[in-house]
Amino acid sequence: MTEDNQKKEVHPIVKKALEMTYTGVEPIQFDDYAIEQLEDMLKDRFGKPDLLKAVVDLINLARVLEEKGCNSASMKLIIVASTAAEALQKQFKKEGIKT
Repeated sequence: MTEDNQKKEVHPIVKKALEMTYTGVEPIQFDDYAIEQLEDMLKDRFGKPDLLKAVVDLINLARVLEEKGCNSASMKLIIVASTAAEALQKQFKKEGIKT
């Protein structure tokens, strides 16, 4: 797989997130259980090389959802992504990348 193909593919966590949506007051929403599952899936990526891609893809999905008027779903995904902040800092420190 080329680097260009890898950039175009979304992380499997994002694909799973899309499968967990439902329609409610907003066109796309997540229930609390789905958010817990997404947080657990993201925590499973801590210390792995694809953690940053998972976080970036979740944030990109949150942006798209916000543009579509799904503010609640967007905010929940940002919260999920933020759970990786400390793990990313540790990973960058380990790799010698300044934050």
